[in-house]
Amino acid sequence: MYGDEEANVSPDELYDSKDAEEALNYADYTYKLVLKLYREISSVDDH
Repeated sequence: MYGDEEANVSPDELYDSKDAEEALNYADYTYKLVLKLYREISSVDDH
């Protein structure tokens, strides 16, 4: 089971679509930062 097993609360009771959207936004932001860093590091290695 996922969620809070000790309290016997399902994930649906803990999180809603707003939480999912926020998590997705954080993941997208992190992905973009990592991609930018990777590209900067890659361009330094080429020189």
